[in-house]
Amino acid sequence: MVKRTEGEVRVEDRTFHQVFEEIQDPMWICSPQGRIVDINPAGVTLLGYESKEDLLSVGSLSSLFHSQKNYCTWQKLMEGRGFVKDFEATLVSKNSELIATLLTSCSIRSSSNGVSAIAGIVRDITHSVKQEASVHKRNAELLDSLLNVRNTQPKLIQQEKLASIGQLAAGIAHELNNPVGFISSNFTSLKSYISIVKEYITKLERSLVHRGGGKSDAKASSSVLSFKKERKVDYVLSDIENLVTESMEGVSRIIEIVSSLRNFSRIDHEGKIEQYDMNEAIESTLTVARNEIKYVAEVEKDLEAVPLIECIGSEINQVLLNIIVNAAQAIESQAESDKGLIRIHTYCDEDYVYCEIADNGPGIPKSIISRVFDPFFTTKEAGEGIGLGLNISYDIVVNKHGGDLLVKSEPAKGATFTIKLPRDSKIREEVQESG
Repeated sequence: MVKRTEGEVRVEDRTFHQVFEEIQDPMWICSPQGRIVDINPAGVTLLGYESKEDLLSVGSLSSLFHSQKNYCTWQKLMEGRGFVKDFEATLVSKNSELIATLLTSCSIRSSSNGVSAIAGIVRDITHSVKQEASVHKRNAELLDSLLNVRNTQPKLIQQEKLASIGQLAAGIAHELNNPVGFISSNFTSLKSYISIVKEYITKLERSLVHRGGGKSDAKASSSVLSFKKERKVDYVLSDIENLVTESMEGVSRIIEIVSSLRNFSRIDHEGKIEQYDMNEAIESTLTVARNEIKYVAEVEKDLEAVPLIECIGSEINQVLLNIIVNAAQAIESQAESDKGLIRIHTYCDEDYVYCEIADNGPGIPKSIISRVFDPFFTTKEAGEGIGLGLNISYDIVVNKHGGDLLVKSEPAKGATFTIKLPRDSKIREEVQESG
């Protein structure tokens, strides 16, 4: 089929020559030393030459390889094996364009069993390589995006927490402002009353000094009685008692709010595992969130006796707050004249402590209920939330505490969220293991 004559290698078999010329894949034949002997039209076209003669003038096959190291590797493989399949090589066209290829080469032996030529078939994979590079690039971009999300998520979570704190701070300031306002007003009145009382006492003292003095005694007594009537001393003395009682109630209200805020924030146990009273936490949370609720909903509590559970209290408080405030906002979104209702029910079984928080708001459409715990999912208007409140809550209850956070809803019939926390928590073991 291929015969060496006087140092040349020629294609002589007509059938082979026909296949060689017409095959769609580029094909070449070179001498054992790497000199190009023949190449088919497909090869000429692939490499961008004007004619076969133009390409053969290049001389050495190594000139078509982009990397001499790549060529030497192929040559050594051919010397050792005599056959190489799908060898990855980058060739260079006449216009210096790079062509990614797979080479399948075999040695052609002469009658004396020596290698007379090397035949090679070239498969152009440039398009596939570019596509793969494009996919790798997209994957790299996607990975970068995911890493950015991962790096950004803690900041967004912190932003969500700060937003909640800011919202609470405004509500608590409003709640504190009421008792502080009337205490301030009461003390202004008390200051005026004290002046009246002091003057009244002074007049009484003068009256006592003149007692037994006849006309002067009668005059002093008359002055005292006149002052008492004119300045309404009886009313002042009575109102002083009311003002003090009312102010004490205001102080008690402030103490209650501050105490509830302290219990809610768990300042002394921040991030620590503790024995947690679900019912007490609900009371503290409701006090802290009172300003968010009182104008839109009544709260109905059914708090059964439940055991203490081991958890990170400040985080579970965050969950309670998120769900209770969401319930109030859902009710408010209906814009109805009558107040809505938020029902809170705690109970337990042998394994879990439960807290159900239900509202009679608009409910959650079936089409999105499966997404409510997804990060960044929100039905609120732009700027009103970034959709991490329920996602954070789910992570705290399910991933950190080994519990469950469930939701059920019917359109126009409200929604119910159930917080389910294990009585025998493994959070301590998990924290120790992760540490």
